[in-house]
Amino acid sequence: MSLLLLLSLIFLGGCSHSNSPAALDELQEADRQYDLGQIVQAQNWTRKAIALSDEDEVLQGDEGAGNGVIGILMAHGDYALLCQILSTEIKKPEKASNPAYYEAYGEALKHMGQSDQARAIYGQGVEVLRKKDSNTTGFFNNSDSNLVSLADFEWNAGNIDQSVLDFETARKKLPDSAATLYNNQAYLEAEGSVRLPEALSFAQKAVSSATNANDPTTLAMYLDTRGWVFYKMFLASGDKSQISASVSDFESAVSNYPADPDVCYHLAKAYEAAGRIDDAVIAYSRLVNLVIADPLAKKDLDRVAALSARLNTGANKTSVPIGNLTASKKQ
Repeated sequence: MSLLLLLSLIFLGGCSHSNSPAALDELQEADRQYDLGQIVQAQNWTRKAIALSDEDEVLQGDEGAGNGVIGILMAHGDYALLCQILSTEIKKPEKASNPAYYEAYGEALKHMGQSDQARAIYGQGVEVLRKKDSNTTGFFNNSDSNLVSLADFEWNAGNIDQSVLDFETARKKLPDSAATLYNNQAYLEAEGSVRLPEALSFAQKAVSSATNANDPTTLAMYLDTRGWVFYKMFLASGDKSQISASVSDFESAVSNYPADPDVCYHLAKAYEAAGRIDDAVIAYSRLVNLVIADPLAKKDLDRVAALSARLNTGANKTSVPIGNLTASKKQ
């Protein structure tokens, strides 16, 4: 799951308890079937869970736990099924005003390479947030989560200038959320390979904040972002110190998030760029196992094959043990 999405789901209000234990039992079985590689069975169990209940606690799960439909399907790369579900859910009046569903839907579309559709969905999310602002007195003053999310939504909708302004406004109004906002903006800037020096500055501030707060979980998320900035800077400049810094950050992040597909993907890309091909093969292989339900995983399999062929010719045989990457998915 994207770390930005994970942060947003937390901010946007994953439920603290469930009124649908039967549905969550079905989801637990779906998660187990995904782990076993039984995609069709897993999808069937997911549909059974939604048939029992499509309440928010089933779709979003417990706060920060990733045990709802969104978290499970994202974790296993079943973006196609997630899009099918959310395209229906956001049409329901009781769901249409929940920004979390637009966030997850847009993220899934991005993973599937449907960038135009993703921008449109994020645009709808912006309208939801703006509508709440106009219809609810003091909405953004009283709902930090929506103010934090607005800048992300604007960026993903293609409204970059407005997003930058929203980030600045949010940091002024919500100083306690400044680190999250710096992290989110840094990641988005890096994704677009724009204003990379500014992105690094933002990422450094986020990492420093989490380090000072002695918060290893959040620190891992922020290190992943900073590592991605370093990676993009290396691609732009060829400075080897930047790819070394990138690998270091990703290795630290993956030690706390060994089952996160995005972190694993970032580490694989960094290893490859650093010329550590055997390590890249392991990381890409682990990624394929994590997102076995993703139709695009074949690209990663092809990458594994191509890199393995390079190893068989004796090229790039440099390796450093990478610990948790070779562990099982469930930690």
